[in-house]
Amino acid sequence: MPRLCVFLIISIFLMLSVATVAIADIKFIVHPDAPVSDLSKDDIRKIFLGKKVTWDDGSSIHFVIMTGNIHEKFTRPYTRKTAVQFKNYWRRIMFTGMGSVPRKFKTQEELMQHVSITKGSIGYVSDECDLINVKTISIQ
Repeated sequence: MPRLCVFLIISIFLMLSVATVAIADIKFIVHPDAPVSDLSKDDIRKIFLGKKVTWDDGSSIHFVIMTGNIHEKFTRPYTRKTAVQFKNYWRRIMFTGMGSVPRKFKTQEELMQHVSITKGSIGYVSDECDLINVKTISIQ
């Protein structure tokens, strides 16, 4: 019995460690003039699920996403969906006429370039990415 408790405690600790690392691997970027410097995880979830469509000043939010590994690191902790569930969610939104599929980028440089020239835009990149002409925001 004591071995089982130790095993469970270690397992929970390891799962929490992995989740923390995944969240730390992502940083959020916005257009330099975006009227925001920090957001909650709930705000991020609402933005990327199309439920929050304007910034607090009333200007439009334009969110963009990555493809591949970075996108998979983003979806679970920030949208509570797997990458496949996120894709299917947006397909359903599109087919019901309630919205359009988010614009995707294959490289961080392309995403960053888009965010830097598109007012109101927000996206995410790997924590190691060197930022150019964008502003990072903190997540509370």
